[in-house]
Formats: sequence, structure tokens, C-alpha cells
Amino acid sequence: MTGSNESEQSKLEPEQQPQSEQQQQPKEQQTGEQPKQQDKAAEVQEAIKTKQKTPEHAAAAAPTGSNARTLISNRCGAPERIVELLYRRAHAYRVLLISPGSPLGKSGLVPWFDFIVRAGEVDLVAVDVVEWNEESFQRLVVASEGQPLRLTVYNCKNRSLREVVFTPSKRWGRRNDLAGVRLSYDTYTDCMRDVVRVMDIQGGSPALRSGLQSHSDFILGTIYGQPFRSSAALVATVRRALDKHLNLFVYSSVADTVRIVQVKPTSLWSGEGLLGCDIGLGQSHMIPNDVRDTLGTYRPVSMASLSMSLAKDDSDIVETVEDYFRSERGTHARWVRHEVSTQAGYGEILGEDDKGGVVLELDWKLANNAVVLCKCSRGNFERLPTLDDDQDS
Repeated sequence: MTGSNESEQSKLEPEQQPQSEQQQQPKEQQTGEQPKQQDKAAEVQEAIKTKQKTPEHAAAAAPTGSNARTLISNRCGAPERIVELLYRRAHAYRVLLISPGSPLGKSGLVPWFDFIVRAGEVDLVAVDVVEWNEESFQRLVVASEGQPLRLTVYNCKNRSLREVVFTPSKRWGRRNDLAGVRLSYDTYTDCMRDVVRVMDIQGGSPALRSGLQSHSDFILGTIYGQPFRSSAALVATVRRALDKHLNLFVYSSVADTVRIVQVKPTSLWSGEGLLGCDIGLGQSHMIPNDVRDTLGTYRPVSMASLSMSLAKDDSDIVETVEDYFRSERGTHARWVRHEVSTQAGYGEILGEDDKGGVVLELDWKLANNAVVLCKCSRGNFERLPTLDDDQDS
């Protein structure tokens, strides 16, 4: 494997106006009170919005650069606050796996390209990502069970905002999952630049057997949210998955679809390389502009196929940091610099403390090579102070 490096659009419908007191009075007389679930949802949203007023970590407010105001080409009637937050923030909830048949299964969400930036009345791009990022979304979903929940979604492919409405429910088959979507907290500012283009593919190679298409397929990242921001990152991931299965999100510029491709890197074939294909990175290998005016689509797979695919994904990339603690690995010395998915985004394990917790460096891609360190143990996640914090105090 070789690499080359070079430097719907409809307005959101206005929120329904509350009925007048005279219109509400007969219903209140019949029920005696407003539905408890609506009160619960409103209470949770207000609690989260109140928490958002507390001081945030400086890292969570990293600017997106001088071209920030070119990020959004279509506001779709979204609240002005959301638009302004997208200009200033660099992280949001990236959509990853979508379960077929789930409440969000037919929502039109597109993995990797779509980011959830607002749920109900809560802005999800203005959160303290270390303390409560995924918990906030899950709390909103649980509190809205059985009633419509309005999401505002930012698509980094065509730089637009749109609205998705779904009803959280347990009836689709998973009691602990009311939405049917897996998310990661990630940056959206460079998501169209951090792609790997598949170039020439050798006959009989692992890449060919996986169904990858030359020149029109772009590798976006792993199904656990790990992007490939350099050829070295992809090469390292492929080497760790030697003779194992690796599931990748791949975008086709011909079909304008995102799909899951399972590849098994190996040296046990007649050609060269572990994948048997050339790759391209850089300006000339980005997703073409002539397909950037659409949201893209997702080619769903059946629940059975998805389950089998995940079961076969035995690469060394841990799905979540919780899996790290559940696994029986004996000494963890060889897992240093091991990639994991955490509630605050993708990161790498730096080591363990004497109490069995792990120290992680989060991949927030901050300016001036600033780093964010966190300590994670069972049921506990906290940010660690850095030298920059000491200088600021």
C-alpha cells in the first residue's frame, strides 16, 4: 500500500404555537394536568440549558479558523444561535452506526457526514465535552420517550442544516436504546479534508475482495469514529488489523453513498502490501466538488448483517473505553498508545495508574499542539490539568 500526500433544503417549520388558555381549558379539565412526559422533557431540557451556563473548558471553545463563516451554506431557518455556535465551536455529535428498524432508522441520517447540533431546545455544540457530552443527549432522548423530538443536523458534506424529527421508543426491540444511533463527539471542521482516496487496486488483493472501487471510493474512518488524518494513521490501523477483520466507512462519489466495507488486511496473497491498493491524500484527493452539493445517502445493511459484521471486527481498535476495562488483557503495557472511543471523542491510552484507571490523550486537534488529558476509570471520567492550565491561572 502506497500513499501520495499533497499540501431537505426546506425551511424549518415554525414551532407550533401553544394553544390559548381558552382552548386548553377543556382539555385540562378532562385530564386534570398536562402529560407528565412533556413536563419531564421540559424539565430535563431546562436543567441541561442551565448547566450550559457554567464555565466551559477553554478547549471546548476552540475557534475554527479564519474561514469559519464559510462553514454553512444553508441555514434552513435554523435558530441564529445554532449558526453562531457552529461558527465558533469545533465539536459536535457525529452520527456513526444507525440500527435498521429503530426510531432513527428511516430518518435519512448519513453516517460520518451528519452531526447532531441541537435536540429540542438544547444546543449540543456548546457543551462541556468532558463532563457530560453523550449523557446530555441520552437524557434528552429518555425524557422525550413517546413524543416527537426535534433534532437539528449539520451536514459537513454540503455544509447545511436541516431538521429531523423522531419519536424515541423502546418498542423496536432494544429497551436500553430509544433512538437506535451510535454517536461520537468529534470535530466537524476538517471532516471533508481527512479522507483517504482509494487509487489503483491490484487483482486478487484484499482491497478488491472487500469491494473497494478504485478512484471513486474514499475511506472516511472506522465504524467506531476513528478518522485517518494522515497516511501513517491508516497504515498503523491496517497493520494492527493484520489477518483480522476491519470495518470502515467508505464514501462512493459515483453512487453518492456511505457504506460499511469490511476488509481483512493480510500478507498471505500473491501481491504486494496488506491491502493491495494505492492510496491518495491531500488537496487533489479530496471528495470532488461536483458531489458536494448533496447530503449523501447511507446504504443500510440488515440487522443480521450488521451484527455479523461487528462480531467479525476483531481488529485491535477497542470499541469503547468501557470495553477496555471489561476485557481480560492481563498486563496492559502493550496497549499504550492504543486507540479507544470515549464519551469525549477519540483518544489514545497513555498508561495506567496504580488503581487501574487509564490516562488518555483526547484527539481534539487543537491549535498550537495543545493537548487535552483525561483520566478514566470504571464509571468515572475527568479532565486532568495541563501545563497550559497552570499558565492561564
